[in-house]
Formats: sequence, C-alpha cells, structure tokens
Amino acid sequence: MSRYELDQLGFYQFEWLVQVLVKNEYGFAVEAWGGHSDHGRDAYSHKNIQSVTRGVSYPGPIVFQAKFVSGANAAGAKPLPALLAACRHEKKRIEERITKGQWAQLQSYFLYTNAPIEISTRKAIKNLLARRVRPTLHQPHKRRGNSSYQ
Repeated sequence: MSRYELDQLGFYQFEWLVQVLVKNEYGFAVEAWGGHSDHGRDAYSHKNIQSVTRGVSYPGPIVFQAKFVSGANAAGAKPLPALLAACRHEKKRIEERITKGQWAQLQSYFLYTNAPIEISTRKAIKNLLARRVRPTLHQPHKRRGNSSYQ
C-alpha cells in the first residue's frame, strides 16, 4: 500500500500538487500551467534552477511533467504499461516541438507520477527520453514513499 493516497486525487489535482511542490522546491524561475493548454509543460523553466533543499543545480531549459495513472496503487494494479505508453507519447510530442522550433533542446526533464516505479522502469524511461533530453536526466535521492523520477 502506498504511503500517500495519491490515486484519490485524480489527474487534475495531482498535476496541481506537483506544480506546487516544484515551485516550492525550485522557486519563481519555474512557470506552471494547468489543464490541456500547457502544451506538454506542466511546469517549465528556460534557465538554470537550484534545488532549495538539496542545493543541486539543474541546467535549463527544463520541463516538468506530471503523469497520473488511474488506480496505480490499487491492489494488483499494473500501472507500468500505461506509464511507459504515456512516456513514449511524450517523447514523440517533445521531438515534434523541438523539430518545429516550438521548444529549445531540453537540458533537463523531470517526471512526477503517482505510479510506483522500479529501477528497471526508471532505466527504461531514461533510455526512452535520453535522445531528446541532453545531457542529464535526474534521479532523486532514495526516500521512503518517493514517487517521483527526475
């Protein structure tokens, strides 16, 4: 069972929670949008940012995305296929936006999800996105109840 009942939020509230947490951690350099008009950027920074709690700097431009998987923490749930499908879709959208000149080449990408993620899934997501997110994908420090992949 998950330490937090993130599945109860729904996608919209989960996205807003992530935006609040990101702005709190990285400050006002992070812009946030909501709903479907965010053009794939739940939050974004065109410049470098620094973590308040860890003091780590991340190069910009940076995209933060929230991926909510319905029922991800329910007993017997298998959320990984849905999460990987969402990441493949986002990779395609990121490539399209960069190719069309709508986005600059990303330097950092943060993915937040309510789905529990194993190390093998983290690696699969990193490999999937690595071509368009250079040179770094960020992995958080191991924390109990952590449900984010950076």
